[in-house]
Amino acid sequence: MTDIKSPITGGPVTEITGIQTMEFRKESYEVPVRFYKCVDSGEEFTTGDQDEEWSTVLYSQYRQKHGIPSPDQIHELRSQIGLSLQELTSILGFGTNQLSQYEKGEVPSESNGKLLSLCMKKDNLRMLLRLSKDKFTKAEYRSLNDRINSVNK
Repeated sequence: MTDIKSPITGGPVTEITGIQTMEFRKESYEVPVRFYKCVDSGEEFTTGDQDEEWSTVLYSQYRQKHGIPSPDQIHELRSQIGLSLQELTSILGFGTNQLSQYEKGEVPSESNGKLLSLCMKKDNLRMLLRLSKDKFTKAEYRSLNDRINSVNK
């Protein structure tokens, strides 16, 4: 039993843990889950925190399987190089809101994930910058190139 009361009857609940197979983008993943079961009605329910726990694990498994950087890794890349959100989106060809959502936890498409994964290495990011040269003034391009070169990755 737990201190939480059933939202269905107001009565006692039991906490249940286990592993559940979940689908994400047409792939199956084994995810640890926690939920509650109302003792009186037998109804099962979750809290927002529990939903967030399993979705975080599910998305992490997907990212790991497909080599997609985590939100923290994307943010760390920008911080290390001193790239603004706008600068990195210009290099990658993403929209600013799109990259911002990836940093907040949204899972990119597999193709965008691969592009993000590529840019985690300095040489690849420098190549992507060269391919996006027309989006920057000469001074901006030099500054970006110098910042990328100064990173030890």
